[in-house]
Amino acid sequence: MQPLLMSAELPLITSRDVTYIAEHKTTRSSLSDITTYFDSNSENEIKLDSMSTQAQGVYEIYSDFARTHPELAYLYIGTSEGGYLQWPTGKLGAHYDPRPRPWYKAGQATKETPKLTEAYYWEPDDAVIISMVRTVTSDSGNISGVQGMDIELNQLTEMLMDVEVGIGGYMILSETNSGNVLADASNPNNNFKH
Repeated sequence: MQPLLMSAELPLITSRDVTYIAEHKTTRSSLSDITTYFDSNSENEIKLDSMSTQAQGVYEIYSDFARTHPELAYLYIGTSEGGYLQWPTGKLGAHYDPRPRPWYKAGQATKETPKLTEAYYWEPDDAVIISMVRTVTSDSGNISGVQGMDIELNQLTEMLMDVEVGIGGYMILSETNSGNVLADASNPNNNFKH
């Protein structure tokens, strides 16, 4: 069965979506050109004009994809060399290295099979996030990074509120492993609780 986050109308994030971007020729051939930030002692800002031409190509794919998937919070890639690129551009803390991050480790464990991560709190946006991740294989066939895409749980709650289930019915979306409520259309205060 394909992992899926969906609305009443269209799929939001599917395993096919993250696979499409991870296997895109531009993504695969640009892994060594993505900027690293782990040597920086201060906050960094990802800027389009400071990216290599190859990394700008990946960012363009992200921008085009995000235009047709407005529910996405982030699209990003971390490389085995410690490079990082995200849409939308933004700030990163000093010494930012994607490799020790939970999303990167979860993606590495997938062996090219997309996986939904457990929901987590993302302090910079004051939001609970769920990610779809999978490995990226370089042109030479080596696993060389992890591709991810995020959606904020408040987006899920809003979408579930639009779904009609009989008369007065509602939907609740929960994580199987943790039992945490991801989105409760009847009571959003239950979100991210067991």
